[in-house]
Amino acid sequence: MNRILTLLIAFFYLLPLSAQTNSLVWKVSGNGLKKDSYLFGTIHMACEEDFRMNENAKAALGKVEQLVFELDISKQENLAAMASYLKPDPNYFKDFDPAKRQVMDSILTSRNLPPQYLDAMSPAGVISLLTLYTFSCSDPTAVKGMETELLKLEEAKGKPVAELETVDFQFGLMNSMIDAEGIYQFLSTMDQQKAMAKTMVDAYFKEDLETLGNLFKETSNYMSPDKLVELLDKRNEAWVEKMPTIMKEKASLFSVGAGHLVGEKGVINLLKKKGYKVTPLRN
Repeated sequence: MNRILTLLIAFFYLLPLSAQTNSLVWKVSGNGLKKDSYLFGTIHMACEEDFRMNENAKAALGKVEQLVFELDISKQENLAAMASYLKPDPNYFKDFDPAKRQVMDSILTSRNLPPQYLDAMSPAGVISLLTLYTFSCSDPTAVKGMETELLKLEEAKGKPVAELETVDFQFGLMNSMIDAEGIYQFLSTMDQQKAMAKTMVDAYFKEDLETLGNLFKETSNYMSPDKLVELLDKRNEAWVEKMPTIMKEKASLFSVGAGHLVGEKGVINLLKKKGYKVTPLRN
């Protein structure tokens, strides 16, 4: 279960997958498009000291007419909906082993994290907090989000933002896949999670997709095929059904987790099957 939880974190925050080429930015052209669109494989958050904007993504943003995120985090209604999904579930630990809960509380206390956090928010909220902790930021309050930083760029000014999913879908999926035992296993292997997070973040900003792919393979062996389909394949297919209309109406930069782009059932390959030319932008 701790491997499953690590994989969930990778999908929703780091999102690595097997490499096709060492590029995080891809141009989408052809198949009747009058203007090129772009794909940008992201890391959703990183410490301030680690973060840097991808120059190819920045250049692509200057060429398009709109941004497209998985979720538009700049919308107030989305922020309100997210807050509702972070509310605690009073029955979450109801039938959980009291001895294991005591171990969890002890681990949190030893790391200067209040055990009350476990009862103060939803599973998605708990795992978000723990994920941030594993990043070992020098200042956790200064963490940077890729979507937020994209919106701050001069190239983004005045451009609309569209989205591929809803808060209800994404947070509902995440909450449904994280159970109390998974959080227990994650806390029990906290040092391992911190080391893996560092490796993932370093590899991402180096655009080292081979390392990211190896990390994904190590964790994906512990997730059932059904859960992998829910987390990746079905979402990719749903996005690719929406993307042609979006690209036809406006040249777009699709900023989504990097793991969604590559692989046989990734967005890149699915777009190619629809007749688009998808090519990497090299550094």
